[in-house]
Amino acid sequence: VLEPVMTLSPAAADYDFDMQTAAANYEIIVTNSGTAEMTTVVAALTGDDAADYQVALSVPDGSSATISENLATIPVGQTLKVTATLKASAEYKTHNATLTISADGLADKVITLTGKTRDADKWYVDFAREIHSNFVEKGLWTVSSGAAYSGSSSETSLITQPINLAAGEKIYFDAK
Repeated sequence: VLEPVMTLSPAAADYDFDMQTAAANYEIIVTNSGTAEMTTVVAALTGDDAADYQVALSVPDGSSATISENLATIPVGQTLKVTATLKASAEYKTHNATLTISADGLADKVITLTGKTRDADKWYVDFAREIHSNFVEKGLWTVSSGAAYSGSSSETSLITQPINLAAGEKIYFDAK
């Protein structure tokens, strides 16, 4: 039986862009490792933050795959490149979307994309992770940067949100 087989490299898995201050790309190579042409290959983004990403198809050097109006055809043994881009944003935010790569008659390959963006001119402190272990356990503390937070080790719920610091701003800790 002649049929196409979709193979991804890296293998289909969730991808975390981590923290970005500029646009960032994740490239996936789709290979037709079957015995028949792979048709109507498409990559689509869905989810609440899909607009924070973009996806593009391209033909790697040496491949005879073709693209027409965002649909690709991949001959046997040939490849296609799918590039998912997390767009640049100065907003401190987590961006979640789903990338689905599909082709006629084949099971979809689904990849969850996650990434965070921030303003490159600011530093962000994740209090729940960084401050709790280093300062809260040592006693009462106060943070000031346009907003003040204070608490003790029993009041960690007060510090689970990020504080944005512009260049030159400071955080002061008063451990007593």
